[in-house]
Amino acid sequence: MAPKLSEDEIDDIIYFSRTGETTTLLETLTTLSTREKTSPTQILNATRDDSSSTPLHMSSANGHLETTRAILALGPSVDAVNGHGNTALHWAALGGHLAVVRLLVESGASAVVVNESGQMALDMALRGDKLDVVDFFLGGKGDVGEAEMEKLGLEEGHCSS
Repeated sequence: MAPKLSEDEIDDIIYFSRTGETTTLLETLTTLSTREKTSPTQILNATRDDSSSTPLHMSSANGHLETTRAILALGPSVDAVNGHGNTALHWAALGGHLAVVRLLVESGASAVVVNESGQMALDMALRGDKLDVVDFFLGGKGDVGEAEMEKLGLEEGHCSS
């Protein structure tokens, strides 16, 4: 049975994830899971905002590496999609949060999930001119210099997609 969370409780979990308040997030999840007699993972899975984004979407979009790591340790679906078909990896890539992108990929996130606009996480990184993330997706180390940008057919501050 799904946990029964109030709108305020959902808002708190989303907020703590978005702002990187890892300790408060974990305390809240523990309190709610005890009250609901379920696991913190079930609480996470039941938490969606108005656009169906998860706490993992929020921490990833804002580049909060430790919060993202803590959420992933609880075992939620790493490829959960929001109402537009975006995963946490889409949002981390768009924001250029390379460390979070790496963590998500190492945790099993699929780089080939396509959102409702037909875009993968790589496309989102291109759209945001996040060349270190583009390089990472293309098999590099994520440290794109001028020569690498030329190889990709890109100029600093401008994307060709």
